[in-house]
Amino acid sequence: MARHELVQRDARACVCAIRVGAKHVRIRGELVTAFDEDWLLLLTPIVDEQRALLRDALAFNMELAIGALAIDQGWLMLRATHVLALLDDRLIDRHLDFVAREALRLRSILTLDTAPVDHVFAHACE
Repeated sequence: MARHELVQRDARACVCAIRVGAKHVRIRGELVTAFDEDWLLLLTPIVDEQRALLRDALAFNMELAIGALAIDQGWLMLRATHVLALLDDRLIDRHLDFVAREALRLRSILTLDTAPVDHVFAHACE
């Protein structure tokens, strides 16, 4: 299981740094409302959209283990949602681990180079 560290937090969002082996993945968690329920939205950058293999990303959307790919603010992002009422601390940790592992896998496949992405959520909760 990945270990996580809270990096930033505000009333409806936080950023965690997840360690998977020797690598770290930043994941932004947001509290959102859909269908009159609270949901946890997890977002993590994969690659700057200018360096992404976008056709491959669209094809990989069908094979993702968790979540979906989207473009947001110039970044190809992995996003996953979960009904908040069904989550406890163990399940949140598990979902963070899944998203982090999938993000690392996608970064190795869908990018033209290996430029860092850690700065994307540097000021995520401001």
